[in-house]
Amino acid sequence: MKRWVNGKTLSLIWNVVLILLLAGYLFRLFLPTEVGEADPSAMTQTSSGGLLIVTPGKTLVGIGDGGGAVPYLLRRTVMDQVRAVASYEGANMAIDLEGRLWGWRGSFAPSVFFQALPDRPTQLLEGAREVAVGGRFAAVITQDEELLILGGGGDPVPRMEGYRVKVCRFLGDALYVVTSDGGLYRFGPEVVLTLGGTGGHIADGVADVNAAEGGAVQCLMEDGTVRLLSHGQTLGEPIYEGARALCTRGLLNRDDELLVWRAGAQNSDAIILQPKDTEVATASSETLYLKNNGRLYWDGMDLPASVNTVSPIFRDLLCVWVVVRIGLWWGKGRREKRVGSAAQAVEPVAVSGKT
Repeated sequence: MKRWVNGKTLSLIWNVVLILLLAGYLFRLFLPTEVGEADPSAMTQTSSGGLLIVTPGKTLVGIGDGGGAVPYLLRRTVMDQVRAVASYEGANMAIDLEGRLWGWRGSFAPSVFFQALPDRPTQLLEGAREVAVGGRFAAVITQDEELLILGGGGDPVPRMEGYRVKVCRFLGDALYVVTSDGGLYRFGPEVVLTLGGTGGHIADGVADVNAAEGGAVQCLMEDGTVRLLSHGQTLGEPIYEGARALCTRGLLNRDDELLVWRAGAQNSDAIILQPKDTEVATASSETLYLKNNGRLYWDGMDLPASVNTVSPIFRDLLCVWVVVRIGLWWGKGRREKRVGSAAQAVEPVAVSGKT
């Protein structure tokens, strides 16, 4: 009795299944999705032109290394169970769901951390909540709101003891710290390892701080206004109202509009805000942001991506398909070889024409 499933039927079934899976994947890619609680610390652009993104499933994936739309398909899983990620000049750091801080090298090497970090994610310390990476140091906010400074080697050094820290960012060559009571402090690179208390105090009533245009620093005040720091030291007058969050070289207002900083008129040192996009949930920078429909926008890509599909599934499906195809081809060759050997083993029978 002839078998109803042979190699050709099995190959056809597998190809149909693969096409359906890929069709579902592509459909989901362009399907608007809920983004939940979006966090700008869950995405960053690396110095080599790629991205590190935490998916809704808390998987940290790397996308490309040279920018553009093609590397968008070249994704790799870096770590699982990740909450936040930061990167700067070859130094990458991530915090997992249990508060452990991990560090590893990137593919761009000027950072001092490049010499100290391993090639693969390695645990550095526990109890971390936020991390900022600079050219010479990393600043870690612990779950107890304490500030730790990591250098090129050795143990983390606690700083600003007695203060509860809410935000820390490296902007240029300085570390800016916002405490839980709204105090803003600035420390230059020469004193980062010797941080005191009030020595670097700039202003009060600050909720967040980030980079603006041309080396300027922007501050989000607790009342929703935005002010600029003159020469990184003196807080200017309010220049924008109704902001809810800052990003690198931009801000988000309460209407979910992304505004970006641009240089003013020619021969002017002033900077102005220009609208970039609407319906934005969160933004890491002016070029990397997440919209309310779950689409991730990156100026280095021709097409946006859905955060629900930022995973290596497309690559994995193709690999499985190749393996199965090779297996079917190998099995078919084996069967044909057996059939040929059996045919050669049968001796031809001479038939006489005489009766």
